[in-house]
Amino acid sequence: MPLHHASDAQRAIDLLFKDCADDSNCAETYPNLKEEFNSIVETLRKENINMEYKHPQIDSAVSLTFHEYDFTESIRRTMYSQAGQRQVPYLIHEFYKKNYKVFLDWIFPE
Repeated sequence: MPLHHASDAQRAIDLLFKDCADDSNCAETYPNLKEEFNSIVETLRKENINMEYKHPQIDSAVSLTFHEYDFTESIRRTMYSQAGQRQVPYLIHEFYKKNYKVFLDWIFPE
């Protein structure tokens, strides 16, 4: 893994939080985005989240265990595209609300 990988990822997410706070629509829709993100990461550091997920192309549900790395790496990868960057606040917010399906549908597209 590149030496600056973690610091670059942190800088990118910090810029996203700032951009959201500076955008009136984003700030109104996601007023606690940074806190929600930090809460998710802290929760996942303490314990994994187990969930059932039924992908649209799979007939049966599968059991998933989600770790801190799974969440942060999924966010990092999503931020590589402009389309993904626009989805990150929504994905964080839905995950925070325990609506994991929205997040999983994004990272496991059809």
